[in-house]
Amino acid sequence: MKGLILKDFINIKKESKSFLLVFAMYFVLIGTQNLDFLIGVICLLCTMLPTITFTSDEKVEWDSYAISMPISRNDIVISKYALGIICSFIGYIISIILSFIVSGISVSSITIPTVIFAFSAIFLSVVIPISLIIGPEKGRLLLMILIITPSVLAGILANTGIVDVNKIEGLVNFVIKFGPILGILIAIVSFSISLCICLKIYKNKEF
Repeated sequence: MKGLILKDFINIKKESKSFLLVFAMYFVLIGTQNLDFLIGVICLLCTMLPTITFTSDEKVEWDSYAISMPISRNDIVISKYALGIICSFIGYIISIILSFIVSGISVSSITIPTVIFAFSAIFLSVVIPISLIIGPEKGRLLLMILIITPSVLAGILANTGIVDVNKIEGLVNFVIKFGPILGILIAIVSFSISLCICLKIYKNKEF
């Protein structure tokens, strides 16, 4: 399995220039003025890195080759989840370090990155099954729609005054207080369910 993960990291290294360009663009435009948003971008980009491997594998028909070798299908699937967690955790560590540098050591410097890390794990539990079922390109498009739509709706509701700002502040305080624990628990459950689904799908998939 270590070999599978190493192979994926090599693919990520070859194809990660576009992700670095996106991060550089956000960093130049936003800087550290909106730290929470920048942290979200870092975690999301790190979580999206495993999707590069799905695209690379599809181009060279890696799965057909892999299943002909003495590698179990379960190991192939589990390696993708392990890769996703590693990439998300790297984003989490970078986010905490950035929070400490900009805001100093505080509770929010840990809780906000932790909540976003939990969301990244939940996001990953959706990314991998979709990429396996409908393919990485269509899966990436669908996921971008799922990400952008709630953000646009939230912006519209906030700007039109439909949502009370005080209630939003209360929600933010709740997330800071209970978000890390609830987020991690939900992430573990969703990740476990997603892994079981993927193992079953990949076991019966024909190449």
